[in-house]
Amino acid sequence: MAGYIGSKSAGLISGIDASVAELNLNDKSSANGTTEANKVLTADANKDVTAIRNLTATGTVTRALTRGSIDVGNSSGVSSALAKGAAGTVLTSDGTDLSFVAASGGGEQEFVASGAVGNGAIVGLNTNGTVSVMQSSYYSATNVDTAGRVFDTFASFDPDTGKVLVTYERTNTNGYPCAVVGTVSGTSISFGTPVVIASVNYSEICSVYDDAANKLLLFTFGGGTLSGYVGTVSGTTTSWGSVNSLISGGSNYCDNGNCCFDSNAGKAVVGYRNYHSSTYYGYASVVSVSGNSLSVGSEALAVQVAHAQPTQGTGGMVFDSNANKVLYLSAAAAPPHVAVGTVSGTSISFSTPVAVEGTIIANTLKGVFVGGSVNKVLLTYFATTRKAVVCSISGTTPSIGTAATDASTVNVARFPVYDPDTGRVFIITDSGSLTMTPVFVAGTACGIGVPVTIVGANTYGDNVRTITGAYDTTNDKMVIFNATNNTASGSVSAESRIINTAAPDFIGVAAAAISSGATGKVTVVSGVNESQSGLSIGAPYGYDSANGNLVLGGNNVFGKAIAADKLFITKGTA
Repeated sequence: MAGYIGSKSAGLISGIDASVAELNLNDKSSANGTTEANKVLTADANKDVTAIRNLTATGTVTRALTRGSIDVGNSSGVSSALAKGAAGTVLTSDGTDLSFVAASGGGEQEFVASGAVGNGAIVGLNTNGTVSVMQSSYYSATNVDTAGRVFDTFASFDPDTGKVLVTYERTNTNGYPCAVVGTVSGTSISFGTPVVIASVNYSEICSVYDDAANKLLLFTFGGGTLSGYVGTVSGTTTSWGSVNSLISGGSNYCDNGNCCFDSNAGKAVVGYRNYHSSTYYGYASVVSVSGNSLSVGSEALAVQVAHAQPTQGTGGMVFDSNANKVLYLSAAAAPPHVAVGTVSGTSISFSTPVAVEGTIIANTLKGVFVGGSVNKVLLTYFATTRKAVVCSISGTTPSIGTAATDASTVNVARFPVYDPDTGRVFIITDSGSLTMTPVFVAGTACGIGVPVTIVGANTYGDNVRTITGAYDTTNDKMVIFNATNNTASGSVSAESRIINTAAPDFIGVAAAAISSGATGKVTVVSGVNESQSGLSIGAPYGYDSANGNLVLGGNNVFGKAIAADKLFITKGTA
């Protein structure tokens, strides 16, 4: 009878007392070594049993592994042995599996690459958080005018013709004011023939582009008189009308001037110092354009700060296009103030001035409007060290934020230029060498970056008005101008160059090749990059601002060689 062995009382096989159900647990359909539901485990010929889902042990479970290997899950979802790595390797994950790889020098971080990055390439951090191979921070210079010493330089961008306009005074023409038109193409700029605006030796000049009249306005100060000229841009040259006498006075009258264009009122505003009540004060006037003629509105007192020496004037005139106000920057040292001006018709009125900082050196206060998400004026100046601070305008009241300070303790010529594409301000500084320093602005706070050297020597930074700059919004390029004596004749002349404000800020060296859009490792500060060759042990290494390549020494040193193939990264932004 099926399912029956002997009798229940005395089975045919002595000692069997299991029930039929219990005996049926051995009735497997699977081969030995394979787990089957509700059946006993039976090892195969190799003493292996597979497909066990969960196994709980209260004692010790011993797995036979080679020394140094570990048990990990494999692609089939079961455990397998991972052999030990070679000496000095470390366990790492690629996000899917574990493996042993060579130990890095430390100080590594992962970044997404924008563009392909080669193994050992110098990389910088972009404004969107990606990294790219370092690029040139600037491009080769172009001579502007080699006829003589250039000073009182002012640059404007003409959005109507897409040209960069520069005015200046030149010594070989007895200090006559001149103008030249620059055309940006790619990474270079070319200039037309300089034009002498007037055969008059003025002590100072300033200029601004009037976007309402589509004219370039030049204001001159000399002999106690404020005069003006109207220029028209055509191709690569300018033509100028006759002189317009705006304000006349004594020998100590109307100088230390600057100007800006109020795009809300459609008027230019010129600021200057004036001599009233036996003291120099800061004043400003609205200027209207009609053809080649200029007319000036009533004179308005901007900053009334008495000073024993004739240094009360304007360090700059800045238009805040968010508040639709003009900001007058005092150049005095007693101390420098800022005042908010409101243009109405042909007049301007100013609110109560506010002191910036008491220790500012005279004639160092400059300003520039920062648009985008900031929409505030950034002030730069020198007070023991170089500083920058955000000035906010609420109604007619200016408020000064907390100043940021950098390590520069040399009071030299400087000029701030705003780049709307990267949202940064660049302070162009000339102290006999030319540098550019980024300033990062967020809300009412700002921070000063590390300078990049453009020209190491042979510039002519003896005066704050020998450098200037403008941003070409048609070609998305920043153009700067500086005086130089690096010519064959040794005479002081002027040169210009394109600044690559989109160049990433140095952050480290690629630890391996990274495809564009992929994530890869970069050796950063305190790390040792092992992707180099031919280094001189103990020598300092940096990057060349002209091309972004690794160079021995230089002005942007960021590391030191500790072996022929190992570069110890000692600092970040070089």
